[in-house]
Amino acid sequence: MKKTIIVIAAILVVGLIAGAYLMNPSTQRIIDKYILSKEEPPPSRPVEPEKWIYVLADGTGSTYGTYAIPKVTSKWLGDILNEMYKTSGGRLYLSHIDRDSRNNQVLYVSVPKEFIPSPKPIRKAGEISFEYTKRLNIWKGSLIHMKSDSTDIANEYSKAKAKFLNDCSTLLEKKVYIKSPDNQWTDIIGILNASFITMKNEQGADAVKYVVGFSDFIQDAPHLKKIKLDSIPYNLQLLAVNPVQNSSKKITNDVVELEHPQRVIEIIFSQ
Repeated sequence: MKKTIIVIAAILVVGLIAGAYLMNPSTQRIIDKYILSKEEPPPSRPVEPEKWIYVLADGTGSTYGTYAIPKVTSKWLGDILNEMYKTSGGRLYLSHIDRDSRNNQVLYVSVPKEFIPSPKPIRKAGEISFEYTKRLNIWKGSLIHMKSDSTDIANEYSKAKAKFLNDCSTLLEKKVYIKSPDNQWTDIIGILNASFITMKNEQGADAVKYVVGFSDFIQDAPHLKKIKLDSIPYNLQLLAVNPVQNSSKKITNDVVELEHPQRVIEIIFSQ
């Protein structure tokens, strides 16, 4: 009789433990960690949307002389590309401001997101040994291909980055930051309107979009007095790298003014 009672009690205890394990996540985690020695899987990370950044270099008038507007540099563009590659992937554009910016050259590069091979799978709560071993073997079999894909993407990015930065250096040195009749006046409206069109026409509803102007955002081209600034797209943020902030002459107040190029990187890649 005593044995029967003990057996029934043991069954009840096991049943209660099993029920708590299956129905209560907290109990399940405790049993997995301290009794079954299973690791808890890491929380899944949300997919970060792509960053699309349209950079405007301004070498007109006294922009970077009298007013000390920082210059766009290849190093800064390279830092932007590396941040994109490590975090989200995206698109980077470079154009410039002159006396009539409506059809100026635009450089462009598409940036992939860095491919990191998936980590070794962790045994799930309640997963039998056979099922876990099967998943582990599949992961081991695909690891070589994943490493190969990672290397291929890294190499493609490195080549695209080198070409883009070389083209940017040529544009900045031979077209933007020089004294020329084209750089005597500033048409910031023309280039902003062109950048808005590009951002609106490109497909990618989930992308986070920025136009970054290294400029005081003051229009002074006398032959373009009738030109008007288009509406800023609702999903685009306008940034200005401009130490001389809060000018009453700038063409729009819907712009975040930053004093240093590094602040642009902090703003964009901390959101």
